[in-house]
Amino acid sequence: MALLVVAFGVAFAWWLTAGITRPINETVTLAECVAGGDLVDHSHRVSASRGAASRWWRRRCAAWRSARPARPRKSRR
Repeated sequence: MALLVVAFGVAFAWWLTAGITRPINETVTLAECVAGGDLVDHSHRVSASRGAASRWWRRRCAAWRSARPARPRKSRR
């Protein structure tokens, strides 16, 4: 019985940790793209469990793209 409780506790801890860290990692990845000047829609990188932060981010990116005219990228040397 104790082994079953421990296994359930480990599985629950993994599920809870993944539920917290996955959206944070996705937001960091999108922020790095924007910081690098890439304002292309990256919503395909967001997992199926899209939360409020992900929806907000997609709306912000769409607003930024529509507000700014497209500029050619400068070559990096």
